[in-house]
Amino acid sequence: MYTQLMIIHSAQFLRGYVHGQDTWDVSFPQIAFYGRSNSGKSSTINKILGRKSLAKSSGTPGKTKEINFFAINDEFTIVDLPGYGYARVSKGERETLEKLIRWYAFETQAFARMNVFILDAKVGLTDIDKDFLLPMIAEGKSVMILMNKIDKLNQKDRNKNMKKIREDLGEEITILPFSARTGRGVKEFWDHVAPETAE
Repeated sequence: MYTQLMIIHSAQFLRGYVHGQDTWDVSFPQIAFYGRSNSGKSSTINKILGRKSLAKSSGTPGKTKEINFFAINDEFTIVDLPGYGYARVSKGERETLEKLIRWYAFETQAFARMNVFILDAKVGLTDIDKDFLLPMIAEGKSVMILMNKIDKLNQKDRNKNMKKIREDLGEEITILPFSARTGRGVKEFWDHVAPETAE
């Protein structure tokens, strides 16, 4: 068992990509973060990387149209996808955003890719989360669930929500309790994603 966190020596923004711009270096592993708007995706990424504002939330949810890439330790890439599921945008904007996310998830290449879904622990798994997750699981892609905001639930509700997610997605899926506020789950995240680089 690893007793310390991944040491982040450097974290640098590379660029934002839109549909069709798959010009990144495929020799680097990717850790891609997905999540509904307001799931706490940006704060989760920042907590995992030990940074305060590397990943930034859009001022207007649902308006970010790019996929942002960050080089970490010159060893792997963090990929911050736009938040999805925001109701206060037009149907056309939602469809464009979902098309962008599906393009990245199912049509682009990487040396290795872990797909990390940030869920609000109180809300649980929604239909739009399933729309992305179930096809990934069916194709055998690497998937992990982080149940963010776990600090807002008692143990009984926490166990109930985790059980429901396992019933929906299958026992083989890694589901970790997480709190971007307290940092709970950061070490466990790195143990699962990159244990060979934990120190």
